[in-house]
Amino acid sequence: MAALPALWIAAIDIAAPRLAQAGPCERTSVVRRPALGGQYNTIQAAINALPKPIPANWCVNVDSSTYSEQVTVQNYAFQYSTDTLTIQADPGLALSTRPTVTPPVNSTAAFQIVNASVTIGGFWIVSTNTVAYGVYASSHNIAISSVGIYSNNTIWTAGVQISSYSSVWRSSITVQAAHGLWIIGSSNTVSASTMSASQLNKYGLFLLGASSNVITSCSISSGVYISSGATFNTITLSTMVTTGGNVVLTLSDSSSNTISRSFIFADYNTLALVLRKGSAYNTLSQSTVTASANKYVATLINDDSTCHHNLFDQSMMDNPNHPAQYSQGVELFGNYNTVSLSTLSAGITSCSGCSESALAIYGDSNTVSQSFIYSRSDTGGYGLYWDGSYNTVVRSTMVSMGVDDGSGQGAVGGWGSYNTITQSFIRNQNATSNNAATALTYNGYNNLVLDSFISSQRSSAVNTRYGVNDSTILRSTLTSVRNGVAALNVNTSENLTISNCYIAGSTAVYFEPGYESTNTVINASVLVATAGAGHGLYVEANRYGSSVGLSMSSNTILGNSSGAGIWLQDDLMGLVNLSTNTIRGFRYGILAATQTAQTSVWITSNTIISTLSATADTYGIYMNGLITGATIQNNAIVMRNPGGGNQTFYGLYGKTIKGVDIDHNRFNNPGMVTAGSAVSAYFAGAQQTRFKFNDVNSTGTGLTNAYLMQLANSTVTIKNNIFFSSFGVTGSSASLYADRVSGFDSDYNDWYSSNTSLTMYWNQYIPYARSWAFDKDAGSISAPPLWKDPAAGAEDFHPLSTAGRYDVASGGFVNDAADSPTIDDGALDEEIGLETSPNGGIANQGSYGQTAEASRSAAAAAGCQTTKIVKQAGGADCTSISQCVAGIPSQLSGNYCIFIQDAATYSERVTVAGIDANGYQIVIGTVSPLARAVVNPPQLSTAAFQILNSDVVVQYINVIGTNSVAYGILVSSPRVTISNVDVAGNGPIYTAGIRVSSWTAISYSSMTMGNAHGIYIDGTHNTVSISTVTKAPNNANVYPLYLNGASYSTITQSSFTSRLAAFTVQLNSNANYNTIQLSTITANAGGSPGAAF
Repeated sequence: MAALPALWIAAIDIAAPRLAQAGPCERTSVVRRPALGGQYNTIQAAINALPKPIPANWCVNVDSSTYSEQVTVQNYAFQYSTDTLTIQADPGLALSTRPTVTPPVNSTAAFQIVNASVTIGGFWIVSTNTVAYGVYASSHNIAISSVGIYSNNTIWTAGVQISSYSSVWRSSITVQAAHGLWIIGSSNTVSASTMSASQLNKYGLFLLGASSNVITSCSISSGVYISSGATFNTITLSTMVTTGGNVVLTLSDSSSNTISRSFIFADYNTLALVLRKGSAYNTLSQSTVTASANKYVATLINDDSTCHHNLFDQSMMDNPNHPAQYSQGVELFGNYNTVSLSTLSAGITSCSGCSESALAIYGDSNTVSQSFIYSRSDTGGYGLYWDGSYNTVVRSTMVSMGVDDGSGQGAVGGWGSYNTITQSFIRNQNATSNNAATALTYNGYNNLVLDSFISSQRSSAVNTRYGVNDSTILRSTLTSVRNGVAALNVNTSENLTISNCYIAGSTAVYFEPGYESTNTVINASVLVATAGAGHGLYVEANRYGSSVGLSMSSNTILGNSSGAGIWLQDDLMGLVNLSTNTIRGFRYGILAATQTAQTSVWITSNTIISTLSATADTYGIYMNGLITGATIQNNAIVMRNPGGGNQTFYGLYGKTIKGVDIDHNRFNNPGMVTAGSAVSAYFAGAQQTRFKFNDVNSTGTGLTNAYLMQLANSTVTIKNNIFFSSFGVTGSSASLYADRVSGFDSDYNDWYSSNTSLTMYWNQYIPYARSWAFDKDAGSISAPPLWKDPAAGAEDFHPLSTAGRYDVASGGFVNDAADSPTIDDGALDEEIGLETSPNGGIANQGSYGQTAEASRSAAAAAGCQTTKIVKQAGGADCTSISQCVAGIPSQLSGNYCIFIQDAATYSERVTVAGIDANGYQIVIGTVSPLARAVVNPPQLSTAAFQILNSDVVVQYINVIGTNSVAYGILVSSPRVTISNVDVAGNGPIYTAGIRVSSWTAISYSSMTMGNAHGIYIDGTHNTVSISTVTKAPNNANVYPLYLNGASYSTITQSSFTSRLAAFTVQLNSNANYNTIQLSTITANAGGSPGAAF
């Protein structure tokens, strides 16, 4: 017999005791040489001598000799079903002494068990001849205990093969060109054993279609292969390694198997764990999967999309250092798999151009939960790489140590779509390389990162370098530590949304030049520039393509730098919307340069808290070369901290700009500039620029120069503003300072200074008086504006009003003890906008003029000098409306009001004409808005109301048409107000419900028409607001809204509906410069558009 390997002998000795017997030996046969007193000379002879059936638990005890035979057990029954046959080493032998069986030539196996209920224990099986098996057991209830098998490379199928309901215990199987243990049945138990093979495609443990088997506390070499529908098998507390090039653990077309509390180790360039086609619902739990140094995927490869619903739980999967490319850790190609509570790692050191991923997901709908994913590489590679869709990473940590090798690696990256990372940490911890990789390389489509923390020490936290589309980062923190590196680097993106995030870096957000980024949205976030020259958001000039569309709203942008809160360099396209942001701590609050002709820039409702510097000029909004136009509206540019030096603070700075509308803004320097110069608004080379409805407040002493507005070679319209100053200067000051080549149109402003004289400069100093008004500001005033509180931090520029001032704290209107002279003092040709009643019919000056927060008109609320009451039944001044109208004097000396006391129906035509209003109003309406009078014009009338007079108000009246008339209301004079009027003329009214000419306002009204237009406008400067028009399906040639040659009209917050397959809104005959906004236009059917031009 060939000598047994020393290590193998040791393994067998450790396996003692030899056997836990199935039952007591009630009968015994002894195999021993006859000279030593044995009953039988061979084991087979003892088996052959057994009675049939076997009457009791029978033991065949075998002496320690070597037996060259094949032991075959078959065709034995037992008298009792609980009895067994045990073939074992003689219990009297020393533990280190065992019988040896060597199968002869042409044998199938040393033991061939074709009989149930047989136990084999305490043998060495050493093959010296070519045989298929060491032990072959095709029947169930076979126990193999303390058996050592050594093949000498002569066993060619399996060291041991068992079927069902059998066990292998404390045994050692060492083969070369065969499988170690082959299980083909179910419900077997293998424990405390070793199984080893050494050739490719020969495995230590081989389960073919086997189910419900348990392998525990085993050591398995040359791999485990589970295939062909093997299900519900368990491997636990075991060690699996490979040295022959096999995958350590393979599951192929096998489901619902469990590997737990085990150690899986791959040797050099072999794979540790593979799930192949059709493997589903398998579990790897509380295990370690690793390799010595693997060039390719080491720890896990799930290599088929049919592998699904597998679970990898509480495990460590690691591919350690290897000096070669693509040293992947874990790859998932399947779907609906889960990695939870696990550590996944991979790494390469000192390998130029190498890359790896600790986890690479190529499949769909996989979940990674509460796991640590780590790429220790100091070169390229990812912690997590995704290239699939609908995958989720939750409450996990992804860490990279790598550098960017040019392909964009980071802690997380890839090209997947519809993936989600939530409640996770993403970090690049490389603290030394200037080329460190980004923490998150954000590519792909429709991905979402939320409630996560993303950071990098030497690179950007997030980079969209290779294209991200329709993706979102929500409620997350993005930080970058290195100076000169942005936390968020935007490069080649489309429809990227950043919302409710905290972003902090040298520059918080940077749009890289040379790439297009389209429709980027950043809202409700905090952007912090940490460097002295950093920016909140910086869009660099694009040499190769333009970024298209940018929206920033409701952000807080913080810094302490010489940079800009928002810096828009050249060549953006599309809509740029900067709104409701708070910007603080920058030299430039917002800086905008020249954009493309296709760019629309809106800077609205921002609060810019400007800084002061002793070494550099500072700016609230800076426009440099913005010749493509912009709207700057409803912003607050304010100073809240005192300071200054030898430099100048500019609230608004416009250099070489064109077509810029600056309206409804507040510029506030309430004594905060204590040294240097202050200019609230500065224009140099400005053309076609409009500065309207703004509040400008600047005070201070010890200044060098001070101007509320300064013009240099500029053409600016200055109207409806409030300017307040109180300067003490050592140089020069003026409310308006313009050089001789500037041209401007200034009127209907309030220019006021608390100093003894108010000075203007236009090539020379001119005191503000009639001499100035001869040329400019003929309609302007000079009076204290009576703002609520312009102090720093309060910045409440609502003018006082006894009739009602908007209160920011309560959100309603409160009454003051005084009235601001700026109320009702805007230009007469300006729309009143959304000013609430009483509004006097004229817009207020200042930033709240034309808005819903405009202070109410005390003059309009003062009531009527003359009041007449109409009551159809008598007992009042008149019994008809026309009777009271006839009593109006030819010239008014105060407001004349006609109030209808009842809700009766008045069959009359009311005509107002030939009256000199003299600056007052004629008001006709019902006393109670809830019980309105009805006017039904008689036959042959033109209209219920025919207004041929200016300054008339018709309110709280319903008009119906039961007789054939042209109009409900016909207005041919200016400055008429129609409010809270309902017109119902489904058939008899045949031209229009309401027809107006110019300077008429319709609000809070409704019209229901059939054969007539709803609202017919053929003049200019009319307004329709908060009204509803519905046209019944009678006549396709009339429209709910008809603008026939009308111009400069504004329709807002209204609804127009056609119940016929026809146009709802019609504009024709040179209807120009009209605005329809915040309204609903509905066409019922038939494919007709809502509006026609």
